[in-house]
Order: sequence, then C-alpha cells, then structure tokens
Amino acid sequence: MDRTAQLVTPSAERSIAYDPPGSAHPLHVGAARVLESNWTGTSTVPSRGLYPHQWSWDSAFIAIGLRHLSPLRAQTELETLLAAQWGDGRVPHIVFNPSVPLDAYFPSPDFWRSSTAGHGAGAPRTVQTSGIVQPPVHALAAWLVHRADPGLSRARGFLARVYPRLASWHRYLLHRRDLGGGGLASVVHPWEQGMDNSPAWDLPLSRVTPAPARSFRRADLDHGAPEDRPTDLDYGRYVRLATDYRDAGYRDG
Repeated sequence: MDRTAQLVTPSAERSIAYDPPGSAHPLHVGAARVLESNWTGTSTVPSRGLYPHQWSWDSAFIAIGLRHLSPLRAQTELETLLAAQWGDGRVPHIVFNPSVPLDAYFPSPDFWRSSTAGHGAGAPRTVQTSGIVQPPVHALAAWLVHRADPGLSRARGFLARVYPRLASWHRYLLHRRDLGGGGLASVVHPWEQGMDNSPAWDLPLSRVTPAPARSFRRADLDHGAPEDRPTDLDYGRYVRLATDYRDAGYRDG
C-alpha cells in the first residue's frame, strides 16, 4: 500500500506524510524528510541550491529509496525522467525545471540548447535537457520499484510503459557509445560516469583547451566553498568539451 495514497488527502498529494514509529532510526527519519522536502511534484531534486533540477542517475537511486515510502512517487520519478528521453535512446543527465531561474545552475538550458542542437539526435521539443548521459542504473531501479508494490505497478502499467524506453536506452549505449568496438560504453565527458572530479581525468583534461574564463559564470560557487569544487581551469575544460559536443549536434563517434 502506497503511504501517500493511504495517509494523504488528494489536496495534499505533494506530501508523503511520513509518520515514523518511535523506534525508527534517526538516519531513516532524516532521509525520509530530505526526500519529502526535495520533491517537486513530479521528481526529486538532489539539492534545492546546488542541484535544483532532475538528475538522471540521482533519480534512479532516489526512486530506490522512495519505494519504501511511496511506490507511486517512485514510479513517477522514473516516468518523469524517461519522458525526456531523446529519439536516439539517450537519457539526458539533466532534465531542466522551467520554473527554476536560468542563472540558478550552470550549464543551464540555454547552454545545452537541446531542442535545437540536439534536433538531429531526436531531443524533445517541449522539454529542455542536457545532452550528455549518466550510468545506466535505471533498469534496476525500475525493477526494485515494481517489486515494492507489484499490484500498483500492474494497475498503472508501469513496467509495460518504461520497458521500451529502458531497452532503447541500453541500445543507445550498445550501438552509439561502443566507440572502440570492444563492447564497452564510451564516455564523452567527465560528468557522465559518476567520478566527475577524479584524478583519473587529469591527464586527458590537460590536453583540452579550456573555454575562456569570462565566457560563462559558475553558479556552483554560490553554494559551496571553492576548495570543495573544481578549479576554474578544470571547469573551463569541462565547458569546452560540452561545447564541442553540442556544436557537433551531440553526434557520437
């Protein structure tokens, strides 16, 4: 039974109404409250300040957690993400919330220009997204969410609706991103594989000419100490890679 449907009136559908038992571990209680406070109505933001949109693999892991509180909301989380899938099968790493100011996050929608630069790759016209991807943990998330409430899942046709999109996502990685022909998916940007600031990128990034420092404004420094964030030099290289990929129409290979 979905706790949202059980405990919340229709007029308060945004609330999980989590009422933990007295024996609940404080970590459990805190996690549930974060999920509730970061819910937007259709998805969950990783952070209201630093990451105010929907992130691809964040949403997969968020759905895995949400299934314990609201299987319905967990299903909605994944459905919202997959609704922004491109025609070539890629699931973009960010789905932008149009109600968030453009200057709240960089690179913003007007940097990625998904609906125009990504037109040839089948980017959606009505949803603004990034053009790169993140690790494909979504199929596991969908299965675990289904298992949390199989009756609700079957009644809503959850798996029947998300399976074709998940299959298309994996075909994209298999056929468009296997650039070396060895059965491994290639990454085109450090932000794609979950170790954004790893020293493993230092050598290849050193060969990238950074974007001019004054060509963009970093919003991340408004929400964190500079010593905890990438250097301006590294960020300029990240922007250069993303710019080149965008200007090539997000073509792989």
